[in-house]
Amino acid sequence: MTLAGLSLSLAPDAPAVSLTLAKAQAMLGCTGCVVNAETIDIGDGTNRVRFFPGRRRTEVNGSTVWLNAIAEPAGTSDLLKLDARDVREVLRPLLRPPPAPEHPLRVMLDPGHGGEDSGAVSARPAIEEKDLVLDLALRIGKLLEEAGLVVGYTRRDDTFLSLDERTATASVWRADAFVSLHANFADNRQASGPETYVLPFAGYAPTGGDQRISSKTRNGNRHDIGNTLLGYSIHRRLPGRRGECDRGLRRARFQVLRQAGCPAVLVEVGFLSNAVEARLLASGWFRGKLARAVADGILDYARPPKKDEGYLPGIEALLTAPVVTEETPAVAGALPDAPAVTEETPAMAGALPDAPAVAAEASADVEVPVATAVAAEAPAAIEAPAVTAAVEEATAAIGAPAVTAAVEEATAAIGTPAVTAAVEEVSVEVPVVGEEPADDVAEPVVPAAVEEVPADAEVPTAPAVPGLEDKDVDEDEDENHPASYPVAFDKA
Repeated sequence: MTLAGLSLSLAPDAPAVSLTLAKAQAMLGCTGCVVNAETIDIGDGTNRVRFFPGRRRTEVNGSTVWLNAIAEPAGTSDLLKLDARDVREVLRPLLRPPPAPEHPLRVMLDPGHGGEDSGAVSARPAIEEKDLVLDLALRIGKLLEEAGLVVGYTRRDDTFLSLDERTATASVWRADAFVSLHANFADNRQASGPETYVLPFAGYAPTGGDQRISSKTRNGNRHDIGNTLLGYSIHRRLPGRRGECDRGLRRARFQVLRQAGCPAVLVEVGFLSNAVEARLLASGWFRGKLARAVADGILDYARPPKKDEGYLPGIEALLTAPVVTEETPAVAGALPDAPAVTEETPAMAGALPDAPAVAAEASADVEVPVATAVAAEAPAAIEAPAVTAAVEEATAAIGAPAVTAAVEEATAAIGTPAVTAAVEEVSVEVPVVGEEPADDVAEPVVPAAVEEVPADAEVPTAPAVPGLEDKDVDEDEDENHPASYPVAFDKA
């Protein structure tokens, strides 16, 4: 066990052992279980794992992870039989990450291809893989260095390196993590989406394609757990993943993964053979978004959540989003057009951050519209004397006689019938957080990544890579291709 690089592994030659779903739940600490028509979910209140009986595909907290062995159906009693190594060395580390290393992580970035090896090529817009991944590597490295990590590169310019030279460079440099960057290409021009590769366990088959099983333990198998943690941390951050189109954390015996002397992953950032993705990858702002995602994934790996927190996608948004409930009316004041004062405000405004000003701060010369707004908070059934009494009682508690006088004066000025009518007619609509769009709103056909980018978003800058300036793309050049994104999923 080596915590310095989060390199953890069990004996690779242990005999294959199956666990029932109940035993796997006990090992993972997941007491909840929901059986659906085609899936089985288990969870612990923070994490969720979804199994697809008869397949290697799983979803861990919403991100697709391909296991080393099939989750075998096991009837109505046991439900599933899972490979014990998958439970111990894939699922458990993902749900209960080990502690972070004590020293800054040394990350080796490996932009693929280079020199005479251009890699995949997109015709329209014209992009060569070697230029694309070098640009991404420089952007990612800058972000990691700013975060305090130590960064190295197998190449920083248009230079050709053999695969042996790439892994040897990482070993000599004593890297704690190796991230190889590539772009995909397929005969199926609709294949889309990013995918991340790690080495399969010795004695297990790769994901898709070549299904030959090799029992030979490779150098990279010494870091089986670290490989999975690094790959998952990066993949869950990548833009362009949507449900069935999440190609997932996959397994392959690429040479750089076999020979790596530290946890290693190979990231395919998208398909240059897909016209939509090629246009995205030609854009500087999207490459900035992609670089940020990979950098954040590496930082997640370097600084995993605290014990029992687990990985929960989108938790940052949940912590910062406003929550409106009946018990917290003052929070509504932060929303557009919401009333600033309620009957409960004087008691709780001091305990809430940025709460609306309490009525005690009002001056004696409160104008009539303010008094009307206060009165409008009362239910329509409450008559004007009751409103005045409620205000007087609250004012007495906070010591602001000027407010009472102002309200009484305003009420007398506009008359009781006017107050009652105003109360009955006022209707305040507070936007519902997370409200679904109306059915008649057209579904956008551009990628989710495009929709999420603010108009004034700043994109991390990086040294310019020759041949990869932002492309001017004709908006009508893709008429013969679907505009939806992603549009395909390769079910291995």
